[in-house]
Amino acid sequence: MVTTEEKKEILKQNLSIASDNLNKLTEDLPEECASIESIDSLGKDPQTLLEILNSVSKKFSQLEKELDAPFKIAVVGSQGTGKSTLVNLLLGEALMPSTPSENEGAVIRLAYPPKDELNGQAVFELNDNTSKQMSIEEATIIIDKNERDPKYDDFVKSVVSVSFYKKHPQLEEIELINTPGMNVITEDFYPKVKHLFVKADIIIWVNSGANILDDFNNWLINKIYADNKKIVGMITFPDKLYGQDSDIGVTDVVEQFMEKIENSKLIRVNDEVAMFIFNGQFAKIAKSHNDRAEFVKICNFSSVIL
Repeated sequence: MVTTEEKKEILKQNLSIASDNLNKLTEDLPEECASIESIDSLGKDPQTLLEILNSVSKKFSQLEKELDAPFKIAVVGSQGTGKSTLVNLLLGEALMPSTPSENEGAVIRLAYPPKDELNGQAVFELNDNTSKQMSIEEATIIIDKNERDPKYDDFVKSVVSVSFYKKHPQLEEIELINTPGMNVITEDFYPKVKHLFVKADIIIWVNSGANILDDFNNWLINKIYADNKKIVGMITFPDKLYGQDSDIGVTDVVEQFMEKIENSKLIRVNDEVAMFIFNGQFAKIAKSHNDRAEFVKICNFSSVIL
C-alpha cells in the first residue's frame, strides 16, 4: 500500500518532470507560435503563448516546493481575544509574545529557520522592501509599545511583519502567523498583510464573548473571506458570552452569531459548522441548553457543532 509520504514524492517527481518538459517546449517553440497572444475571459490581460508556458512552469515548480512547506495557520481577531495564548497552546510552549497592548505593526510569523544562523533570530520586513535582523529577545521588546525605547516608534510604523525563527519540533510541521488586534489597524494595513491570508492553509478566526456580535467582526470576516475561504471559528472568554443571556444561555447568542455575522463563511463538513470553545466547563453549560450540540475534546478545546 502506498503511503501518504510516497504519494507526495511521486507528485513532486511528476511536477518536476512537467516543469522540465514545459521549459524544453518553450526552448523549441517556433517564434511565430511564441508570439501568439491570448486574453482572459474578460478580454483583458493579453499574454503570449511563451509567457503562459513560462508562468505554468513556474507554478509547477512552486507547487513542488510547497509540498515540503509547513502547514500555514493564520490567527486573526480583535485585540485581547487570546490569539497569542492560542498559538502558544498549539505549540505547547510560550514562543509567541503576548502583551497587554498590541501594536498595529506586529504581525508575527513563527517559523523553523531555513538556515542554522537564523535560529533565535527575528527578521523584520519593512514597507520599503528592506529587512532588519536582530535577536528574538530584542524584537519582542521593540514590538511591545509599553517596553520599547521611543526611538523605535518610527521604525515600528514601517514594519509590515516580523518572522521569529526557532528550532522547535512543531515548527517543522506548522508555521503560525499571529496578526495584531485587527480592530486597531490602520486603513492601509490590510493590503500589506493580505498575502499572509492568501497563503494560509487555514485561518482561525478568534472571537471573545464580549465582542462576538460587534460590527468589527462582521467587517473582518467578509474582508478575509474574499481572500481565503478556509476559515474556522473560535470563541474565547465564554463566561462573558454566557452572561449576556442568563435565561436562554449561550445557545441563543451563538445562533445569532451564525445568522447575522458568520453568514456561511466558516468551513463546513457535511453541512455542519464547527465552533471551537476555549473552555470545557462552558461546553457543559451549553450542552444543557441545546441537545443538538455535540462536544468533542480536541487539543484541550471543546468543539461545538450546531
